[in-house]
Amino acid sequence: MEELVSRHKGDGRTLFEHMEAAGVDMTAVGAGRPLLDREAITPYVEVHIEQGPVLIERNLPAAIVSGIRGNFRYKTISCFGEAGHSGAVPLAYRHDPVLAMAELLNVLDAAWHDLVAKGCHLVVTSGMVSTDQQKHALSRIPDSVHFSLDVRSQDRETLETMHALMLKHVARIEQERAVRFELGTPLRTEPALCDPSLINELLRAAEAVGVEPALLPSGGGHDAAVFAHAGVPAGMIFIRNRNGSHNPQEAMEIADFAIATTVLHQFLMNPAKRSGKINALRQTMKDPDTMFRSITEHHSPEGQCSAGLSRRRNGGPGGRAARQGAGQRLFPARDRHPGSR
Repeated sequence: MEELVSRHKGDGRTLFEHMEAAGVDMTAVGAGRPLLDREAITPYVEVHIEQGPVLIERNLPAAIVSGIRGNFRYKTISCFGEAGHSGAVPLAYRHDPVLAMAELLNVLDAAWHDLVAKGCHLVVTSGMVSTDQQKHALSRIPDSVHFSLDVRSQDRETLETMHALMLKHVARIEQERAVRFELGTPLRTEPALCDPSLINELLRAAEAVGVEPALLPSGGGHDAAVFAHAGVPAGMIFIRNRNGSHNPQEAMEIADFAIATTVLHQFLMNPAKRSGKINALRQTMKDPDTMFRSITEHHSPEGQCSAGLSRRRNGGPGGRAARQGAGQRLFPARDRHPGSR
């Protein structure tokens, strides 16, 4: 319930206060009681802009979403070294936190290329990097650097692999460069996989209205993920959006919006074919591992992901951080279900 006491950076009010003001029954929320009966919900389908460039590059107005990537994120990783004069401290005596950070990010970038080449869904981002503005200077070796890390994948095992790799190389770099990393606590979100039956129905609806049936994963978080995690079969339709999201130049054409809603309309106009499947869909959703295997084995356009990394990118001695992370998984133990990847 930590999220409920988080404060909005604009008005300083807590999430609890905002929800209460919007009319949410916070007594039920506080008691952990669901506000909605999931058995009363038929499959959830969401229409959303694509937040990346794939549909633009493939010249497609719309596509069906295979799943929503999970992630692990570190809001602020700090690396501490030793300050000094840029011209006076030789290489052998340097403890440069910026170069330590750069080495870690380079390792993760190399692993990203390796895993994508093996068919894995993966993106890696460090969106915030800074040294101390009160002290940094052109001729000064900084004593600290702070950066964020955001790693996303549709495959839980890929996230586990990347997290273990990060811990291993943090420990190695600390030892080799005589620096110290402070990672903080990771934020974790499990992948949310769209229902295979809904995916197929949406693909058929697209084809029926003359849209090339295309499938792609979503990298951003969506309401559909919340429904999927609650056991409600979920699906999504993406709309082409020039320049992506989080970009002041983003631009969705109304004609593409109309095409996506036509696909949705075609899907909704065939309820008879779908009504007999609802219970089967719900039963499938009760076994997340079955759902996970189904979507990744049958709907990955890049083929089956092999999350193992080559020796040259996964080597290095294990130090303090590696020992602390040994045997610990990002996600619950059910990920070890026989046959899960």
